[in-house]
Amino acid sequence: TLPAVQVFEVQGADTVATVVDVLPRTGALRVSGGPETLLPLLEQGVVDGRTPVRLAGEPALPGELGEGRVVTDGYRDREVGFGRGQDYPSATLGDGTTPRAERPVHDYLPVPADGSRTTLSVPATVKASSSAADAGALVARGRDHLPAAAFDRNPSTAWVTGGLSPVGQWVQASGTGPLTWVTLSVPRADGADLAPVRVRLSGDGRSSVVQLGDRPVTVSWAGSTVRATIEAVRPSGQVGASPLELALRGPDGPVALTPGLTVPGDAAVATGGRPVDGPTTLAFTAGRRDRSGCLSVAGRAACTTALVHGDEDDAAIDRSFTLDRVLTGSAVAQARPRPGPALSALVQQGQPVQVIGSSAEVADLQAAPQVVLDGQDGTTWVADRDDPRPSLTLTYAKPIRLSRLAVSLSTGSISRLPTRITVTGDDGTSRTVDVQDGEARLPATLSTRRLVLSFPALEQGDVFRQDAPLGLSGLVLSGPGGPLPVPVPDPGRQVDLGCGTDGPTLLLDDASVATYGARATVAQLRDGATLALVPCAGTGPDLTVTAGSHHLRLARTDVLQPVSLTVGPTASATPPARPLQVRRWDATDRRLTLGPGGESFLAVREAANDGWSATLGGTTLRPVVLDGWAQGFVLPAGKGGELRLTFGPDRTFRAALLAGLLLALTLAGVALTAARSRQPPASGRPTSTRVGAAAALLAVPLVGGAVGLGVLVVVLAALLWRRSALLPGVGAGALVLAGLLVAARPWPSAVLLGTPVQALSLVAVAVVAVSLARSCLPTGRGS
Repeated sequence: TLPAVQVFEVQGADTVATVVDVLPRTGALRVSGGPETLLPLLEQGVVDGRTPVRLAGEPALPGELGEGRVVTDGYRDREVGFGRGQDYPSATLGDGTTPRAERPVHDYLPVPADGSRTTLSVPATVKASSSAADAGALVARGRDHLPAAAFDRNPSTAWVTGGLSPVGQWVQASGTGPLTWVTLSVPRADGADLAPVRVRLSGDGRSSVVQLGDRPVTVSWAGSTVRATIEAVRPSGQVGASPLELALRGPDGPVALTPGLTVPGDAAVATGGRPVDGPTTLAFTAGRRDRSGCLSVAGRAACTTALVHGDEDDAAIDRSFTLDRVLTGSAVAQARPRPGPALSALVQQGQPVQVIGSSAEVADLQAAPQVVLDGQDGTTWVADRDDPRPSLTLTYAKPIRLSRLAVSLSTGSISRLPTRITVTGDDGTSRTVDVQDGEARLPATLSTRRLVLSFPALEQGDVFRQDAPLGLSGLVLSGPGGPLPVPVPDPGRQVDLGCGTDGPTLLLDDASVATYGARATVAQLRDGATLALVPCAGTGPDLTVTAGSHHLRLARTDVLQPVSLTVGPTASATPPARPLQVRRWDATDRRLTLGPGGESFLAVREAANDGWSATLGGTTLRPVVLDGWAQGFVLPAGKGGELRLTFGPDRTFRAALLAGLLLALTLAGVALTAARSRQPPASGRPTSTRVGAAAALLAVPLVGGAVGLGVLVVVLAALLWRRSALLPGVGAGALVLAGLLVAARPWPSAVLLGTPVQALSLVAVAVVAVSLARSCLPTGRGS
């Protein structure tokens, strides 16, 4: 279980000082994006905490055409699955991907999005019947499972079907140019557990059925369109999703339909319909949904495939854009360590023993094979559950003498210890020994530098772990002289993620312009920290991008995953603000003293509201929205003076409350006066009462449909059978029983909307309606 969310109160801080501030108008930026875009811009150094930011599409202000422009990819064209707690946005829409839900609004935006949203771009037309990247996907949801992922020749991504059954689902690519071969394979994808075993290829008048297994299948093809339709999966008849990868090849070689994003041009960063004239900065950020599978909980690494998620930018930061003028600036990039065998090998460099595993359930360093020797109980290596014969290979710098092994498993780990271990040394001879009470003894001491441990048998495990894979939290090797030394990793040791194959290369219009490397500590690599990329020798970070359409691509390597790319000016030091003193700060009335200075923004870090107004020395100030959400006002240059903020609707609200109180007192007085002078009617009931009773009777079938009509008939029958004395008890009992059903299975549960609860509630409503109708009958009737 995960720990509860902790909330801390900061003591001794001036709360008002953190809410209100004066920001200089000089250096303000116009940004294409939404409020959520500002956090990546802070990390990239494009803005600082005191940079005034206005979103593209917001109303113009006098004299702001000369402000800087920031083009981002944060305002993505997506469909939102409203009501979902997580994974609610779809992958970026564009070529071949359109909103699935039939509704007038697919996303609620803070500013108009015409021409300023980022869209998906693919070299050909790619379509699919559904995908797990859709906002309405039911299983295996993930933005990296979009249709284009089937044709990108990237084995770590794949198209995954949406819906409950993959049978009948299809993915198609057209306009690829002539094709000669199509290779189909079934990659691994998080959440997709049903493997396609029969797929029909069709297109351009051709059709072919392909039987799939554990290995890729290549089929000759002719045409520029190919559609793959899943006809059968394994295991059959189950609910789930299926992954599929298609590698295309033409006469000139492989055809890779690599998806990228097209961002708005700098001309789209406009105010009042006119482009901003200031310098342009390109600030691109990769999707950050990806997780490698581990969380640190109470000092332990909790690792599971349920935490493995990817994003649509996992392969590269791939962006197309258009400039209306020349852009000159530094290309600054950031990356995160990419867990996997290559990173594990780098971390183990210089260690007295190297550990390699045949597989790992998750790629995180906290669950890598070498953790079996780290001496920590909170880390566990878990083999892939599909690994038929998991093994560990240990290579020592010097020969060791081995006579005994001990294995252990962390408490709470959903994996199983081995009951038999096969030991193979340099001589190639295998020795299989039994594990009893966590220990195994060799029949004779083994001298070797390379040790291969395989695990042919695992413990039975309890009901929760009977099918769990192999897991080892600790491995202690002992010789005649006792336990062998454990190589304790140094978290502060520096690791070079050098240039060349380890460092990513920046391409501008398919030409290499810079190569990067990085340097990090073991702790940073283990924690997945964001690293600043450093240009390699012979390549500089400075770029000159001409006006027109361009393409930038920063691809990942085996050890580094790019997370951001910035080209152009970054944030400069914010000049001193005008003096500001808070004299009074109430919920609806605030008074401050503003000092002299240049034109500025008054920033109040609260949600913008049209009810607020501000005056400076009696002059009303112009309201603005800062950072896409915060309340702000334009402060003119001058000497300053008394600044007052007032929430106008508060006066109306208080006046309405007072009027309501007076009306309530008046109504009470009228009621008392009427009660003293009231005379019983000569006969019958008031017309309004009869109308209300009829409306109540009619409401039961209107609300409950056929069930409501049936309930009403039963209650009326009870009245006609002279059983009206039972009605109050029946109505109250039905309501109590409905409450008990809901209490027994609280939300989220279908019981709340199920037939039993609704029927019992209708019984109570029908009893009230019939009782009201009965009261309208003449005295002596309907007793």
